Amino acid sequence: MIPPYLMHRNTVYWPDPEVFDPQRFSPENKANHHIGAYLPFAIGPRRCIGDSMAIQEMAVHISRIIQKIHFELVPGQTVELEPLVNLRPKQDIFLHATYR
Repeated sequence: MIPPYLMHRNTVYWPDPEVFDPQRFSPENKANHHIGAYLPFAIGPRRCIGDSMAIQEMAVHISRIIQKIHFELVPGQTVELEPLVNLRPKQDIFLHATYR
């Protein structure tokens, strides 16, 4: 079993893995990645057949939402991860949402 949580934070494959850097998935940088370094939908013969659609759908929804709504973390919270089968926060995360 390959733990995606550890693969996605491995400094061998990802410089500064804890930093949010969308450019690491640009076409120029993608060519330098190991094929198994990023596997949000598994890899090989058991790969999710809907992975391409899921990524496209997620991009459309997120872009529509962030055009209209600004999210801000409620002060005083600490976000801790709980790496189980799916990565999730240990506690609920509360946000202030305001229309732009």
